[in-house]
Amino acid sequence: MKFIPYSRLQSENLIVLLYVARLLAVIGGVWSIVGSIVLLVISGICAAVVSFEQTYTQKHTSPTAEGVTK
Repeated sequence: MKFIPYSRLQSENLIVLLYVARLLAVIGGVWSIVGSIVLLVISGICAAVVSFEQTYTQKHTSPTAEGVTK
């Protein structure tokens, strides 16, 4: 196997390959950012639902129904 230094590497489509590599990096970055934003939104919605459920349950449950006395 013969090792060729990168400085001597010659290719007809090297520029295309470099642009494709950059494009893949940009797509990967955007994909990860969008994914993290979607997860943040979903977790926020879940937290809001749980908070609303707790508030609703506290308002509509009598304290003695579950054996809790104040």
